[in-house]
Amino acid sequence: AETVSLIADGDSPYGKTFVDWFGFQAQELGLKVSSIHDYKGGRLADVLTRAVKDPADMMLCIPFNATELETMETAFRNSGSTIRRLYSDSAYGEDILQKCGGKIEGIEGITIGAAPESGFDISYEIKFGTRPSHGEPQVYDAIIMLEWTLIDQMEAGDSENLNEYLKKEPTAGIAGACSTIEFDHVVYTNVLSTTYYHYMLYQGQY
Repeated sequence: AETVSLIADGDSPYGKTFVDWFGFQAQELGLKVSSIHDYKGGRLADVLTRAVKDPADMMLCIPFNATELETMETAFRNSGSTIRRLYSDSAYGEDILQKCGGKIEGIEGITIGAAPESGFDISYEIKFGTRPSHGEPQVYDAIIMLEWTLIDQMEAGDSENLNEYLKKEPTAGIAGACSTIEFDHVVYTNVLSTTYYHYMLYQGQY
């Protein structure tokens, strides 16, 4: 793609991050922004009448829930639009499949996931009979990191605040389900590497 557009709800905390940063990130990647279709104020239907005519090569679609996802995809398909649509992680999950079913067959997008070399997805599917649908690798890593820290802290007999103790823990280089568990050393909340899936919904499965 050389030209890109965005459709998102600038009123929602989730959609606002895309509306605020889309233009800057497109510029950094050398892409030309065609349009930003902000449907804040509940104007999704009105905004879609323009969005389906957008001439961009690709549109990043940020539905807030399953209903908005279905509305977006139905509008694009009914209009005959040929624009390639890339959905965010809000279109990925078992709850989405249950609510939308075959109405969104064929959508593609990007979501956070497990590092393939970790074997997390395979282990999860063997244990639960289904693939992880959203955020399980991140929750797993958070619990493991907390467990290691608590055990180490108890063995050391250290009564320091857990957050402060966690900052001192040499977790850098430990391989988790997502990637190497390593955070920035300024605010300690930004993970330095993340694995993303490029997904497509095919025959009812991501």
